[in-house]
Amino acid sequence: MAPHKHRLCRTCATRFDNPQTENFRYEGTHHEDLAELERSADRGCYICTRLRIEIQKASGSMSTRPCLTSSKYQVRPTHDLREWKLDFELELSHRVIHAQFIVLDHLQYPREDFKCQISPNTLDPSCMSLARAWLRRCREQHTCQTECRSTIKGIYPTRLLHIRRSRSGSMKISLQYPHVLPVEVEYLTLSHMWGNQKFLKLTTQNHDDFLESVPLSALSQTFRDALNVTTELGFQYLWIDSLCILQDDEQDWKNESERMASIYKNAVCNLCASGSTSNGNGLLSKARALDPLPPIIHFDGDASDRTKLLSESQPWDWLRDSPLY
Repeated sequence: MAPHKHRLCRTCATRFDNPQTENFRYEGTHHEDLAELERSADRGCYICTRLRIEIQKASGSMSTRPCLTSSKYQVRPTHDLREWKLDFELELSHRVIHAQFIVLDHLQYPREDFKCQISPNTLDPSCMSLARAWLRRCREQHTCQTECRSTIKGIYPTRLLHIRRSRSGSMKISLQYPHVLPVEVEYLTLSHMWGNQKFLKLTTQNHDDFLESVPLSALSQTFRDALNVTTELGFQYLWIDSLCILQDDEQDWKNESERMASIYKNAVCNLCASGSTSNGNGLLSKARALDPLPPIIHFDGDASDRTKLLSESQPWDWLRDSPLY
């Protein structure tokens, strides 16, 4: 069986053919020049796309046209042969870049686990359904619920945003003081970059108006997206710092900032607008920059099943490199 079409270019796919050194190690050269690697990335090659990102991070952009003077790779097994490491060394005109992928045993990670095809649009029903399933599984099965969340009940932020949807789908938002509610409530939080753009905030002047209604049309795109995701995940309460802390009251800011850790810790889930540099950019996306599905590869050198899954070695690097962090 050949690798998935367009998931690996021919150059990358053939890197796993015919071991060239002892101990089932594969090594050699990769693409001869940067233009060839870019063309492969444009066609969707899983490896070349990620190598291009590493070059962009090192160079600032591809527009500077760094010179690729050497491109080498090595595939080497771990001690138990269940996983392999795919190492790249790209020598540019100004520095050397290292990138690593892992090759996983498909028996340990069945293909069925990777068959979930979801829309690139984050708010698509398929994405929200998967997010609800993940959150439900985490709350029901994972030990992080006792490690990450406070076990003390009844601790809330001073204020929350209450989200109500009508049968027609319209949304009404109001500021709510949780301590006056007759039952315990669950809430989500939002992490976001404020940016330089002006946006609606809670102040002593609009506080009473917010108790009645927060104007949805006046909210930034990131806040509107967060409200939508909150209801899609099945919740009615959301905490956003700029809408739940009085921005012109120094004492209120001091009180709430001292409680910030408990506010986030007691939330069911934190929504993170990690890719946005300002509130106007939104929380959601309609296009996926990278296809996260690991490609299937086949190669010699393994006495057992030759079907493997190729994955990034550090799949969370994109989050740590995002504007929010």
